[in-house]
Amino acid sequence: MTAPLQHYFIYTGHNSYLTGNQLIGGCSVKQIIKSLKKGVRVIELDLWPTSSKEGIHVLHGGTMTTPVALRTCFESIKEHAFVKSPYPVIITLEDHLTPNLRDIVAKMVTEIFGDKLYRPEAGDHNEFPSPEALKHRILLSTKLPKEHLDRINSNQDDNMSYLNHDLSQIPEIDFEEENEDAANENSGETAPPYVDIIGIPATKANKKLKKALTVESGKANRLSLSEQTLERAASLYGADLVRFTQKNILRVYPKGTRVTSTNFKPLRAWMHGVQMVAFNMQGYGRSLWMMHGMFRSNGKCGYVKKPDFLMSMGPNNEVFEPKVPLSVKKTLKVTHPNTPLVSSHETLGKSNKGTRHGWSLWFIRILEVVPSFSKVHGWFLWFARFNTFSPAETFRCVGGGLNTLQSANHRDHPCTFRKLGTKSKI
Repeated sequence: MTAPLQHYFIYTGHNSYLTGNQLIGGCSVKQIIKSLKKGVRVIELDLWPTSSKEGIHVLHGGTMTTPVALRTCFESIKEHAFVKSPYPVIITLEDHLTPNLRDIVAKMVTEIFGDKLYRPEAGDHNEFPSPEALKHRILLSTKLPKEHLDRINSNQDDNMSYLNHDLSQIPEIDFEEENEDAANENSGETAPPYVDIIGIPATKANKKLKKALTVESGKANRLSLSEQTLERAASLYGADLVRFTQKNILRVYPKGTRVTSTNFKPLRAWMHGVQMVAFNMQGYGRSLWMMHGMFRSNGKCGYVKKPDFLMSMGPNNEVFEPKVPLSVKKTLKVTHPNTPLVSSHETLGKSNKGTRHGWSLWFIRILEVVPSFSKVHGWFLWFARFNTFSPAETFRCVGGGLNTLQSANHRDHPCTFRKLGTKSKI
């Protein structure tokens, strides 16, 4: 857990305060608490002014959902944030507030979370800290306020006017076009309290999707895309998506027409390295079960390390492209229980054979290999069993990395595997 945050898939909720559908459901801290107790590490809150414009509440804007007080949400998060996992909780804020109300939020957050609140220091935005370094910490992630960005841009314009008097005597200066660059690099201005508490700056993709996926030097931030935009990006710019997530955090949220709080299939997002696949945790269905199953791994801590091939680059800076067919990478041979198992990847140790209800089960101390009748569900696979298991069965990889194995003796049945600790249960 010592790699930067972008190296992990993160258990992420969408509109975490909703207890039912997206239009007329209720808002309650009970759903937030339930999510945290399951190990969810990213909580989303939509902030809106009250009717008097003097207070702040949480609700789904433009709908008939009943609001809940922001302070109540923050206090519930503080109380239950680390019940299930000690690793950091990230609160994503959808901010619809005035400058005065943002100052109230900053004061409220500082008062409630105290030392648990992560405050980035100069240079911290160049790379995200690790989950280990952020244990028992709470981070806020939201867009930088427009008025703050306008002030930064105005200062840049003044600087350019001054520099234009004699450009021949000074080196060329490259001013970044992204707003967050301006905010992060302006060290001469004292940041307002609200800006000071933003641990992970966020942006949204406008019309130029490819530009939004450009990896810029010197900063890391979070980008949000809808599920439709992700589909388009995966189709047109798959390698750019993977490259972007090697340095930055990408969040994908359900499309607005999912009014009954359904969820999309997460596999395409995970295949492209998306860290935050935001789900309606109050929903139901196979996609949500897949999400829950995914984060049962790694001690149910809410963080799962991404495969190395999603974070690595080739000699020419090429990255993994999910669309490109891959050649066979690994071969694994399963032998008799008392014979050492050797893989082209690593020495696995000895296997143990057992039977249950007339089925043959083979256990390997590091890797478990069992042929399966069932469909292979992407990368994150489950236990399966087969009653005609050869004493010396050779399996070869038919997918990217050592994820999907195929038996040489039973080619019509894929083989599933997963990494284990020293003990396993079926």
